[in-house]
Amino acid sequence: YENFLQKSLGELKDYLSLRGLSVTGKKREPVARAFSACERNVRVVVSDEELRSRLTVEYQQRIKSLPRDPRHIEEDEWRNDMTTWPALDLGKVFSFILSKKEFDSDYVGKYKLCKAYSYFVSGFVGTVYSHTFVSTGECILKCKVTPSQRVRDEPREVWVAIDTNQGGVLSAWCSCTAGYSQSCNHVMALLYKVEHAVSMGFTNPSCTSVPCRWNDRTFREVEPKKIRDLKIRTDSHNNTNQERREINSDLKKTFDPRREFLAKWKKITDKSVIFKAVEVEEESHDAQDLPFPLNQVAEKFASEHKGEGEVTIVAGFLESLHLSQNQCDSIEKATRAQSQCTEWVEQRKGRITASKFHEVHTKVKTVLAGRKKVVKTKPLIARIVHHQSLNNVPAVQWGRVHEKEALDAFLTTEGPKHTNMQIFEAGLFVKRDLPYIGASPDAIGTCDCCGTFVVECKCPYSIKGERVLDAWNRTEFLQMDSGKVCLNKGHKYYTQLQGEIVLSNCFKGYFVVWTQVGDPLVEEVQRDEVFYQTVEQN
Repeated sequence: YENFLQKSLGELKDYLSLRGLSVTGKKREPVARAFSACERNVRVVVSDEELRSRLTVEYQQRIKSLPRDPRHIEEDEWRNDMTTWPALDLGKVFSFILSKKEFDSDYVGKYKLCKAYSYFVSGFVGTVYSHTFVSTGECILKCKVTPSQRVRDEPREVWVAIDTNQGGVLSAWCSCTAGYSQSCNHVMALLYKVEHAVSMGFTNPSCTSVPCRWNDRTFREVEPKKIRDLKIRTDSHNNTNQERREINSDLKKTFDPRREFLAKWKKITDKSVIFKAVEVEEESHDAQDLPFPLNQVAEKFASEHKGEGEVTIVAGFLESLHLSQNQCDSIEKATRAQSQCTEWVEQRKGRITASKFHEVHTKVKTVLAGRKKVVKTKPLIARIVHHQSLNNVPAVQWGRVHEKEALDAFLTTEGPKHTNMQIFEAGLFVKRDLPYIGASPDAIGTCDCCGTFVVECKCPYSIKGERVLDAWNRTEFLQMDSGKVCLNKGHKYYTQLQGEIVLSNCFKGYFVVWTQVGDPLVEEVQRDEVFYQTVEQN
């Protein structure tokens, strides 16, 4: 901040104008505005000429792996033959979509409600032509797509490059403004048309039931009609579960402790000049319903009952624990950022969470069996009470960094099998009648066909960069059962998943193993009430 104070007013105005920000006000206001821009990494606004130059370089990089620029292929080299189209499925389409920052994972569950799909079903996608580079195995598909708002304007030119061996989308381009992002609606409409043809068997050379002109006839001329003959439809995202924040909201990526600091600062003095440049959002949960962390409650109870026996204090403390449903809901809402949220860390202290259910269960069984004279319990109790940070452990870091990719891969693999599947952030679920236990699944999901479920992802550091089906035997939690790789029910991960299913009031969960190579292993696990009750009682 002092560096900006030392700058002249002219230097401050230059700094702000380059970033498209207001330069008005006395010196204190430009200083605050410039400092805020610096802290938020506001980028310099580039000129049209510089932008065109950057886009040209980006396009050249995109076609670098292709033998030729698709825009320079001669017209007589293109074929109007659907049997030459590669086998593109929805999983590969969604994988391409989710690899782009412009899309969130909730797109998978409701893609048919969005504009890109409506382009295809409305007949805005023209004839698709193909050209295959035999030497490298890439197939280029191109077409023209009519813009939705100006149907009489020149259609957009689109091309996509697809790997004929794997069926994955390599790159794409469109002549529209957003075409360089590779993920505009026109590109997606072309992919949906190709996927539809493949799924319907239209690309099968032996298929004789398909009209020869299907590829040409999917494009419709827009003709004037009477209002009574119009079919009016709105294509947009539905509003299911709007209260719950999507898993791919940028909260985890943009976590910044300064938000909480500024909020407290504003309560003290909202006249500070910094608030002319920085907006402070109100807290999203009701702080009055948020109970104190359990370890603080325990310390207070113990201090009030000094002199009483240890057994008496423990029994009295457990009897005194009471949470309302509103308090449980407040804890879950306030902790959805999980490890990026201080409230999540604090609320876990003193609670037995699902990741420790198995360890606590086996330890109690050992104690009750009486086979060992000495059973060490202090290390486990210390981990529960003090919640030791594991942020510096490479395996933990790897899992947290790649959790979003694992969830995206899960949606890509499992989403097409369900109707309107979506996943959302999940916080700490606390059991109301036993407030000292809780669970934090990686995500909560919903779909129209299955209802609500939990998702638990594992990104094993020991086999990163290898296919799960090739390296499963080097993990402790996977086993081969009837020729199928699955979760070992005797492992702590199974106990953890059952705890998450029950405490979140779901009837099933998905166990996902992601290794950065190939498709993830996805196993559907049903709620096992008998198993869970055995664990909870101990």
